[in-house]
Amino acid sequence: MSSWGDLVWQGPKSDPLSPVQYSNIQFQSLNGSDYLTYWNGYVLEGQNASIGYGNLTVLDKHYEPAAVVCPHLGIHVQAGVPHDCDIDYNEQYLTPWGTLLVTVYNLTQMDLSSVNGSAEGYLLDAQIHEIDIATSESIWKWSSLDHIPLNASQLPLTDMAANESVTWDYVHINSVSPYGTDKLLVSGRHTWDVFAIDRSSGDIVWNYNGIYGGDFGAVPEEATFSWQYHTRVHDFDENFIIFSNFGNHDYAGATGGNAQNTAPTVGREFYLELPASKSYHPLSLNTYNESSSLFSDSWGSFDYLPNQQNATSRFMSYGQLPILANGKPLSAPTTTSRPTGPKRHLGTASPRRRRSLWFCTTEPRT
Repeated sequence: MSSWGDLVWQGPKSDPLSPVQYSNIQFQSLNGSDYLTYWNGYVLEGQNASIGYGNLTVLDKHYEPAAVVCPHLGIHVQAGVPHDCDIDYNEQYLTPWGTLLVTVYNLTQMDLSSVNGSAEGYLLDAQIHEIDIATSESIWKWSSLDHIPLNASQLPLTDMAANESVTWDYVHINSVSPYGTDKLLVSGRHTWDVFAIDRSSGDIVWNYNGIYGGDFGAVPEEATFSWQYHTRVHDFDENFIIFSNFGNHDYAGATGGNAQNTAPTVGREFYLELPASKSYHPLSLNTYNESSSLFSDSWGSFDYLPNQQNATSRFMSYGQLPILANGKPLSAPTTTSRPTGPKRHLGTASPRRRRSLWFCTTEPRT
């Protein structure tokens, strides 16, 4: 829709009673051209996991498909879950070098007794794949089980994760984006970590934990986050990084299905001095909408406005809450939109929403 709330284009519509959904529409660039992308697939909602298995459609300015990306990655899923394509709904990022970064979830059975789980427990191995758009083939893979220990998780196990219905989503990677050309910045919602990952080796270069600091020093109150979404790089060199995320600060799946609402949901921008050191305390550059007392325990996004990289206004989507807001640091939003509809999967909720410049035409090709 336009900035005035007018409908510009409407794509396929989800049936709110069906687990097959359309989601995560985004403005993206590929090889110098602008596109709309959206995810379509099967959404699996569990007590402590929300993931999907589907494809990505790339639309040109005529709203015609330029590509449909449908990788077959040989993963395992819960019995009865269809997965013609294996892209998770959380992340689909078109890279500056012409590939697609996606999140993927592989059902894995393993011994979880070290974290008070079943010796034959079930967890989700959160994976990142880099996909060749033309062929839908995976050209690079990263697995959380290879790099993140089980005890890093902040998510309690349900019934010892003893069967597939209570599979433990121990990391829940929900955003992946380039950090230069040689690294990725990754959000682990269920560990409260932001990870910098080396693309060549797969090693974790550093991690910033929003409560405990990770590879950095003690976290001041104004630089905290937990259960976060949508981590993105905004500036960096070898001595620092500036990034942002959407800090939910709560998750009902971790507290028996009831959100605690202990801290309002906020957007934050962070400054980290590099290389990482326990002697360095992370800094928060700005906090957005802290005064609004809105509580969203899942999904959400926090974006710079188009062509305003150095301005202070930001655009926030409150995920499961049907609220969009423009705002400035530590102030009430300057504009707020509340699309009708109660919550997720009823036509209004989305993992992310974005505001961007979009030049299009509905005229047919000639």
